Amino acid sequence: MALPSTGTLSLNDIAGEFGGSVPHSLSEYYGVAAGIPTSGTISIDDFYGASAAAPISATGGTITDVGGYRYHVFTSGGTLSISSGATGSYSDTITVAAQGGGGGGGSGTGNIYTGAGGGGGCYVTGTTTGTSKIGSNTITIGLGGSSGSSGGSTSGLGVSASQGGNGADTNNSSTSGGGGNHVRAQSAGLTGGNAGGARGSIGAGSGGGGAGSVGGAVSSYRGGAGGSGVNTNILGAGTYGYTGAGGGGGGHTGGAGGTSGGGAGGLGAASSATSYGSGGGGAYNASGGAGYQGKWACRYEI
Repeated sequence: MALPSTGTLSLNDIAGEFGGSVPHSLSEYYGVAAGIPTSGTISIDDFYGASAAAPISATGGTITDVGGYRYHVFTSGGTLSISSGATGSYSDTITVAAQGGGGGGGSGTGNIYTGAGGGGGCYVTGTTTGTSKIGSNTITIGLGGSSGSSGGSTSGLGVSASQGGNGADTNNSSTSGGGGNHVRAQSAGLTGGNAGGARGSIGAGSGGGGAGSVGGAVSSYRGGAGGSGVNTNILGAGTYGYTGAGGGGGGHTGGAGGTSGGGAGGLGAASSATSYGSGGGGAYNASGGAGYQGKWACRYEI
């Protein structure tokens, strides 16, 4: 706890807060806390209200302080630089959330080769400590996939979220949660994601899997709906929002995009995703919609 701000203060009090070696002298406490001189004249009065406790010190990304926590949010690649871990009563734990890039929806040439929905990128959380990550830490943000292509993975501080896969189309089988069509099967989702919806025996594509649920199955000539995203406010204060929705499959009636941002499927053109990590919609007779890029965030106590 902090030293008193008024009243009697002794060298023993200072040693109790900051430690040190016996016999104690004021000179061994140069610069031990904010406001304490680093050289020259130093006195006991300099230590009123001083504390040995300090939070993690870091820079990088967009920084926001809310509710006793500091958030670092990255929407493009960069570096999180940690200069010191927490000391005293402050927690040294860093909570991390990573969202992989969404997959592109499949293109279609009608009927048999109808494009299926792209998979939402995987959403993964984890923890680490500031003390163990002192230095420069690379943050990588996964890109969203174009039509028929998977997204990219997102990583930083030892937490990695895989990409959402492309939806099946004329040329490509689906991958990593992408939906299937008449002739190509849907795929399973990776850790932090879900599988694409079941394909049908007729001309429509199934929905891509979302971070929150599997993609919807084909129903008659109707494309399957995309799987839902997840509300990632686990990090608090609306810092992250909904992410990782799957794209809808193409068909005579296109499948709806997954909750909050998955691209809708179409009879002609499909829609691109509109939220982080979400998959693009599949097209019945056009190019599939693009997936949306991933995102990375962390928080720690201040």
